[in-house]
Amino acid sequence: MTVDQLCKVLGITKPTFYKYVPGKEALLTSFYDALCNQIAGHFVDIYKLTSCRDQFHKIYDLIIDGSYQLGPQLIGKMLSLNLVNDQHSFELREPIANMILAIIEKGQQNGEFTSKLTAADLFDAVNFDFLGMEYKWSVKKGDFDWKAKFYTLTDILLEVSDQG
Repeated sequence: MTVDQLCKVLGITKPTFYKYVPGKEALLTSFYDALCNQIAGHFVDIYKLTSCRDQFHKIYDLIIDGSYQLGPQLIGKMLSLNLVNDQHSFELREPIANMILAIIEKGQQNGEFTSKLTAADLFDAVNFDFLGMEYKWSVKKGDFDWKAKFYTLTDILLEVSDQG
C-alpha cells in the first residue's frame, strides 16, 4: 500500500500523514511496540495459567497471531528494513522479555523445564528460534506452520517435563 492509498483510507492528507509519521517504514517498525502493549493487557490472564509452558505459549501465541494478522509480506518488509538499518523491530520490549525470563526461571525451579542451561541462555535460544521461524514463515509466504514448529523446538530447548 502506498502512502497515497493509506492517506485515502484514513481520510487524511499526505502532509498530515508526514506530520505524525516519518514514513511507511515507521509504521511497520512500530508494530512490535503496539503488540507488546497488547500483550501487557493480558498479564493477568497469563499469570492465571498454572503451567509455565501454558504461560509461555500464551505470550508467544499473542506475538505470532499478531504477525499472522500483519502477514508474511509485511513481516518480510520489516525484516528487510532491519537488515539495512537495525530498527529494533524484532526485539521483545523489556516488560515482555522480563516476563518470559521469569516464566523460564519459574519453570526450571518447579521442574517443568529441565534444561540445565541458564534461563538467560534459554531465553536467547528461544528468541533466535522465534526469529528464524518468523523469517522462514515470511520466505515461505505463510505456507509454513510457524507456531507448531516453534513450540516443538522450544519444548526441546526448554526440555519440557511431563511431571512439571
